[in-house]
Amino acid sequence: MIRPNSTLWFALHEARISWRDLYAMLSANRPGRGRRILLIGGAILLALHFLAWAALKGIGVATIEPDLPTLVMVSGFLLLPLSLMASQAMESITRAFYSRSDLELILASPAPSRKLFFVRMLAIALSTSGLTLIVSAPVINMLAITDGPAWLLAYPVIFSLGMAATSAAILLTMGMFTVLGPKRTRLIAQIVAAVVGAGFVIGVQLLAIASIGSISRLAFLQSETLLNSAPGADHFIYLPALGAMGDVSAALTVCIAAVALFALTLALTAGQYGHIVLKAGSIDQNSGTARHSRISFSDAGAAAVLRRKEWKLLLRDKWLISQTLMQLLYLIPPAFMLWKGFGSSGAW
Repeated sequence: MIRPNSTLWFALHEARISWRDLYAMLSANRPGRGRRILLIGGAILLALHFLAWAALKGIGVATIEPDLPTLVMVSGFLLLPLSLMASQAMESITRAFYSRSDLELILASPAPSRKLFFVRMLAIALSTSGLTLIVSAPVINMLAITDGPAWLLAYPVIFSLGMAATSAAILLTMGMFTVLGPKRTRLIAQIVAAVVGAGFVIGVQLLAIASIGSISRLAFLQSETLLNSAPGADHFIYLPALGAMGDVSAALTVCIAAVALFALTLALTAGQYGHIVLKAGSIDQNSGTARHSRISFSDAGAAAVLRRKEWKLLLRDKWLISQTLMQLLYLIPPAFMLWKGFGSSGAW
């Protein structure tokens, strides 16, 4: 019998909520689709493993050594999803503050808010790292089969990076809530999450276009320009790459540092959790102050009225703003590449 208000009780509650949300997203809330979803997911994973094996087949994986080009390559593949994990963590934390109506009920009970905060943030760290782990699993597993099981240490290294990204997201989101207030944070946090999520990837692509004339991140990570400016192979910045490649001491260092950072972040911010959730719950999710105005018809054309309507709908949905902004930001690298290739006259 699990005692109510215990850490395990909160963990099971969070797992049920997460599974319901995931099942609803994948099945459109239609019953009886769980087995079909598992079969399709398993088939996709098998296909990804086959693609990873085919991609690594022509590479001399048996000769992989922790030299500078390899460390730069592995570090790049580990750091690229870091900004995406931080962005996802910020969005999840903001949604937890404003969209989870069960929090007010739990906080109104005798349940300790610190336990709830610990479980909720750990669940966000798990979900943040989960997608990256799923996408990386085929390559990691194939490397473990072809080059050695030491590559399996990449799993805890990636999860440690997810914990570090979640810690940064917690500090940034709560800092904005304290400085900006609950009403402004709901919108600004989503915009910042979109910029953080796309910023690192876009920055690497822009550097690749400017230095080697290609938008390929893989070609940039292998370029002489980056290798000449990178630190030496003995630099501490390569600890995550060394850990992912099988260095036990480097992997332990990364994991211990991530756990310590996560624990310190929770210790510093757990006391503000209940206060923030209650203040966020008092904010109207759809609009600010109710406005009553006289309805008047416009003489503008149908296209202008349609555009005005779409802008109003976009501004009302704070979550849609961040998703639309991220899509727009990802158009910057191809636009920059087109300008570099065809804008010799200087016209933007």
